[in-house]
Amino acid sequence: MKNNKKIWTEEEKQILVEQYGSVNIITLMQKLNRSKHSIVIMASRMGLGNKRDYEALRIKEIAEMFGVDKTTVRNTWIKNNGLKARRVMNELLVYPDDLLKWMKNNQNCYSTKKLEQNILGKEDKWLKEKRKKDRNAKPRDKKKWSNEEKERLLIYYRRGLKYSEISERLNRSEDACRCRVSNLFK
Repeated sequence: MKNNKKIWTEEEKQILVEQYGSVNIITLMQKLNRSKHSIVIMASRMGLGNKRDYEALRIKEIAEMFGVDKTTVRNTWIKNNGLKARRVMNELLVYPDDLLKWMKNNQNCYSTKKLEQNILGKEDKWLKEKRKKDRNAKPRDKKKWSNEEKERLLIYYRRGLKYSEISERLNRSEDACRCRVSNLFK
């Protein structure tokens, strides 16, 4: 019977010693080209303790994954749009399952264009459809919302206009209007 286990090199073990517990597991999986299970088992055998939860993602890591600024993740996604985060040792951490749940429920607040495929595990149908939609989307001009636009948006929203109608009147995408309304009410 052939053993297909990949032997750990001294260099890989050194990377694990230096980075386990301070870098998230996804980054280590990519850097070492190993499975999560393999990394956790080797770390356990080497007696490496958790300096922080190895699976949780830092705000900086999420920002890099999506190609956005850290303040977008912290202020818009976590504070205004309900992305679940936990404070551990003076930093906010997000678990991949919580990120995926938030992504599914807030598809109008982010783009998958820069998100590496399968970085958060096997992708469900909704995420594959979101990727397709984002690939075909027109580029955004990212112009800031003026106070007047925000007021008009709220007036139209409170009158019960559909997002398609609001977006036409404000010359904004439906997703931009949905996300802005969500931000204004949180």
